[in-house]
Amino acid sequence: MLTFWGVWLTRGVYISHHRGDATAVMGLSAPRTRATEPLYVRSAVVALVLVSWCYVCYQLVQDGLAGGNKWKQGDWLINSGGGPIRRSVSGDFFVWLADTSGADLLWLVVTA
Repeated sequence: MLTFWGVWLTRGVYISHHRGDATAVMGLSAPRTRATEPLYVRSAVVALVLVSWCYVCYQLVQDGLAGGNKWKQGDWLINSGGGPIRRSVSGDFFVWLADTSGADLLWLVVTA
């Protein structure tokens, strides 16, 4: 799947289904088929992904400035301070990292 997206975004050649090898992608043989999507479709998909990513980052910064969200950031901070719990690995790590580095615990979770 990763190969497909890498080839699709770089306007490369698809892997030949008839021969079953990757030589067409690496440029070692003549291409059989080219990507048929116009460039504006690819640009629109990349732009949509970038806009979505920026929106998610904006929401995380807003949560951090508001003091955190008990569901979004709070679930990452469940730790084994009261005894062993299944989901305590990330919380133990973030608490340890905040203690050793002196960084703010909330911003460690928001930026992770």
